[in-house]
Amino acid sequence: MSTTGTAVAEDTSQKRSGEERATALGPGIIRLPGGAYVSPQSAQILARCLGPLAFLKTSASFSVNGELDGDEPLLFLYPLPAEASLVRVAIGGEQLLPGSLEVKSLTDLPESAERPEAPDALYEEFGAETTPVFSLQLESWKEHLAGGGTFEIELEYATGLPTIDGRICLSCPTQVSPHLGAETVPQIQVGVVIEDGNELVDEPSSNFPLESETGAESVTLTGTLENVTENLEVTFRPGRTQMPVTRLRRSGEHFIFSIFPPTSIPASPQRRDIVFAIDASENLDQDAYNIIKADICQALRTLDENDRFALVTFGRDIDGYDGGEFCDIEKVEEACEWLESTRPQGRA
Repeated sequence: MSTTGTAVAEDTSQKRSGEERATALGPGIIRLPGGAYVSPQSAQILARCLGPLAFLKTSASFSVNGELDGDEPLLFLYPLPAEASLVRVAIGGEQLLPGSLEVKSLTDLPESAERPEAPDALYEEFGAETTPVFSLQLESWKEHLAGGGTFEIELEYATGLPTIDGRICLSCPTQVSPHLGAETVPQIQVGVVIEDGNELVDEPSSNFPLESETGAESVTLTGTLENVTENLEVTFRPGRTQMPVTRLRRSGEHFIFSIFPPTSIPASPQRRDIVFAIDASENLDQDAYNIIKADICQALRTLDENDRFALVTFGRDIDGYDGGEFCDIEKVEEACEWLESTRPQGRA
């Protein structure tokens, strides 16, 4: 038995400054060789959320009638999060990833892989702004586009979701920045499935009105967005049994932290006990380990004043700052100095 209704609408237009919005590429955009931009005729975004992790499928249909002559490469641009793991790329029904993917504008993408690692964040300059984007060359499809053909670009990727004020936040790219000179996307079909939705503390909220259907173990939000001027935002508060666990994918998933209690809100009187466990085995070389140490120290320095932390390394032996005991944040700098002195120890 399922129930239907409307997701709670939430006004987020005043919560972010223009600088925070940066350049918005919508559900993907094409940059022509002459420098002009073309938005999709239509798009679809499907997201499946399991706690603070999300798997997104996005497709965008394009018809390019503009001039294809120019000095710049013909590019498809997408705001892929830097920590995302790209799983699938397909153009016009031709699957490029997994499989053979040759993209001259990208480095660090394997020619063939069943589950490729995420590419590093790339940058394209838009006036005075610099925004990380996934950039895919379309030179092989130039002749098709010149004939006025329509084709679809599909991406699938996994990414982590931030928690703000105790609510997990999903942001879907639907806004196109006006200064790019491209039109807004006429129609975007969206669908968001929240797994374990029966354990949510309250109803999911969204900055757009979406239809809500509650099943036995999930909540599904659906709707059609027309000519939108901001990104779709969906937030939900997980139940107490849904322990947030975040993997830092850009560090090869060798760092993990967990927070208890899971529903505690940052900057609230409720104490949070946070455990940081770090892979210090031969799985990592020294350069990768140094990157992880820097990430950990940055996370430690941003803890709330009421938090406690435990810092543990595991490899041939299990070690920890102050024996792995929970410490107040006054010891953060001392803990960072201890972590800096550690080295990969070899597999346990």
